[in-house]
Amino acid sequence: MLRQIDVDCPRTVPDVTFFQHPQIQKSLERILYTWAIRHPASGYVQGINDILTPFLVVFLSEHLHGNMDTWSMESLSLQDISNIEADCYWCLSKFLDGMQDHYTFAQPGIQRLVFRLKELVHRIDEPVSKHIEEQGLDFLQFAFRWFNCLLIREIPFHLVTHLWDTYLAEGDYLPDFLVYISASFLLTVS
Repeated sequence: MLRQIDVDCPRTVPDVTFFQHPQIQKSLERILYTWAIRHPASGYVQGINDILTPFLVVFLSEHLHGNMDTWSMESLSLQDISNIEADCYWCLSKFLDGMQDHYTFAQPGIQRLVFRLKELVHRIDEPVSKHIEEQGLDFLQFAFRWFNCLLIREIPFHLVTHLWDTYLAEGDYLPDFLVYISASFLLTVS
């Protein structure tokens, strides 16, 4: 499990230099590993590293000001880093509590969302649905990543916190919202 976390940490938001900082990599590793051992039903699943990033940015922004490209970890004390990691861990835990079946064996929660997306697109834009089918594509081939990473890898990172503001406001209705936003995402690019 730790080996997979160590592989995924450098892959976390690779186009944002700040996430490649050794201290950030270490914080990601500690938070993800702690979450994984405290949630043995799922353990660590790829994609959870992406879900952690908005929390990390928000809590770091309380201490580091200006553009993220200019942030310096050297200005943080070890106590600040420890507090940020604890806050991120608890927020990640609370956030994922309502979506545990997205990150357990066979990821049935994500499978359900993909099925609902397929049905919704078929209902609202049958030609697009038909085109996808004629091309031999399965919704699982692209929508799985969307739901697994909550679209973090699909949009510019500077917009992620705006999207997550809505995610958090949706609360228990987040899965429904994800299906609708993914449908609009798909239909916009179609």
